[in-house]
Amino acid sequence: MGHNSFVYLDDGFVSQPERTSAFAAASIQRKDLVSSGLLVNEEKSHWVPIQVGEWLGFVINTIAMTFRILVLSKLLLCIQMLSMNQF
Repeated sequence: MGHNSFVYLDDGFVSQPERTSAFAAASIQRKDLVSSGLLVNEEKSHWVPIQVGEWLGFVINTIAMTFRILVLSKLLLCIQMLSMNQF
């Protein structure tokens, strides 16, 4: 079984077309990381498949098929709140 992995330094995610294969890919990757002697940050890791998540400052939504820049969204919200004097 192959799986698509996207990795940048110590951050990554896996893409699979269905939930069952996503579970299998996560299990394989977790075992590979541990057997390689790498330390896994369990608080940051999602071993159960999700369809909306953050990665490198992006919010990736595979339901709506969108990438959103998280920092830009927060900045726009702050600007909106400032313009409404809600701080």
